Amino acid sequence: MADSNYTSDEIQAVVEKLVLASIRAPIDTIGVRRTDITFSDVQQAAAGVFVLYPNSLFYVLYLGLQRLNDLLSSEAILLDQLLACIDAVGRDVLPVSDVSALFNARTALRELGAAAASRAGAVNVSKTPAYQRYTNNVDTFLAGPGQTVKANGGIVRTPQEARAAIPGLIKQLQESHLLLLSRVRSLVAGVDDYSSVNLPSTVISSVLANSATLLEQDALVLDSLSPEQRLEDIRQVVLNLLATKAVVRTFGSFSGPSDYYALDGLGAAYSDTTRTAEPATLTASKGGAIASLPATF
Repeated sequence: MADSNYTSDEIQAVVEKLVLASIRAPIDTIGVRRTDITFSDVQQAAAGVFVLYPNSLFYVLYLGLQRLNDLLSSEAILLDQLLACIDAVGRDVLPVSDVSALFNARTALRELGAAAASRAGAVNVSKTPAYQRYTNNVDTFLAGPGQTVKANGGIVRTPQEARAAIPGLIKQLQESHLLLLSRVRSLVAGVDDYSSVNLPSTVISSVLANSATLLEQDALVLDSLSPEQRLEDIRQVVLNLLATKAVVRTFGSFSGPSDYYALDGLGAAYSDTTRTAEPATLTASKGGAIASLPATF
């Protein structure tokens, strides 16, 4: 419509009558937000993206893979913690028989706080006797009972702490692994699930219904006018016809995502919980997508 003398505002206005342009969040008469309407608008907006960009499905799956990497990292951290606890159970440590240094450090801190509160202006607590007693007692505790949590230059759990932590870590690991498997299965079945939902039909049906309503309104208006009066509205009717024709053609010819998405780089053999495979690479002399056929091992 670049040479039609229609302004961009006029074109935008008629397109918004046909295609969802905003997501509504209405509130009913008693002040409750209508989440059903908002969800319907979000669903329709998402469907519009999939119709206009059929291969956007692959981007959604890619985002899911990034989340899967986060879950794998979290599970690896839990495994490291569990292994560290198992290793800590066998450590030989001495019981903590004296905690007087902690009480002495507490007393020194209280004296230090009282002295700082009584002074006006700048205060340098490191010059006070109470601070010296505080640091001496802290160092005494760290050099004594504090050594029970040090091993190979790092901080570790004591055997008692490790035993108490192992059941909770095992439970977290089980829950994390079940969630990981669930997400993997969802991604594996992502394309099939997308096809079964038939999401594009949501926006296509809406566009066709809006187009029919708009043309019906134009027909009723023109029918009620005289031939001369119709000339006042015919320009807008023509714009509506051009817009509906373009929109119906665009949203009504959805062909779905391509079977294969062209990628650059190395490929790896497919595997899951029931079919294991060794990592593999394939070098091709021709560019473009490479068909991957399912195999049972």
